[in-house]
Amino acid sequence: MAGIVFLMGFVLLSNVQPVLAETILFQDTFQRQESSTVGPQWQEYTVQGGQLGGAVPQSGDTPWCIRGNTLYFEATGHNSYIEDFIETTEEFSVENTRVEFEIRAKAGTSKGYVGPTAFWAPSAKNRAGATGVTGGPGLIGVQACYRWENSGTKGLVLHLGGGYQDYPDAVFSGLNQQEFARHVITIKDGKVTDESPDCGSLTSTLAQAIEPGGKRHFSFGARLYDDGVPQVIEIRNLKITSLENVPETIGNQEYYGDNNIQNGNNGTYNGNEKPSQTKNLISIVVDGNSLIFDVPPVIENDRILVPVRAIFEALEAHVD
Repeated sequence: MAGIVFLMGFVLLSNVQPVLAETILFQDTFQRQESSTVGPQWQEYTVQGGQLGGAVPQSGDTPWCIRGNTLYFEATGHNSYIEDFIETTEEFSVENTRVEFEIRAKAGTSKGYVGPTAFWAPSAKNRAGATGVTGGPGLIGVQACYRWENSGTKGLVLHLGGGYQDYPDAVFSGLNQQEFARHVITIKDGKVTDESPDCGSLTSTLAQAIEPGGKRHFSFGARLYDDGVPQVIEIRNLKITSLENVPETIGNQEYYGDNNIQNGNNGTYNGNEKPSQTKNLISIVVDGNSLIFDVPPVIENDRILVPVRAIFEALEAHVD
């Protein structure tokens, strides 16, 4: 519907409920030419025995790389508390964010703490070993196979350090499964939630609040705590989105009546025909095409008002 032009007047209202505004902060599908490096927007680190760096790769190990249109990692476990992780070069605000990605991984072990991780974390120099950070909340996100007691065959933890939330009988979707599984990690109102096919929605309150305006890197990692155990991780379609409540004032609302709406085929809605309403859907017909806005309508003096933001996003319209 590109090319639609709205000739509109402004109507001022008040006491309208806030709406959730979403902004994509970072996105990487990892669908590109195979490479031994991921790109300048990513940086890789290793932690061994609580110290940054120093891990010696074994034969067959790969760095985090691009393979098969995925962020790919393959390594054999070391019996020396090694974590190999990759994080975004840029830091992003953590509170009110949603992180989506698809993952498929393989790991077999007789110990715990072995498997993929996906965490909001401070810069590598502020990480205290594999499970903590120096100052502030711990690692915030999701990790597979956390406990020693269940032999590392299952389990899931939502965040580490400062009161972690452990689900010893949960299944980390995508681990030792044939298909990719989608995880959605949301940080909002001091809580972390992980949504996945096997567990549905799991939520935990952070024991320590994120500092106001606090920023972190987002990281994927591999815990390699069992000697000789192979591990493979594949990740694709990462998206980090900011979620903010924005007041929807009547200054952001527009009405259809007495305005011309035209499209590229010179079809015109001249205000003589009122838009139809069905629950929260508002629709009008332009040149035989029905334009539907799935937003709560506001009615004032027989006028139906729709948020300008919704119109622009749906129709790529502009104001003359």
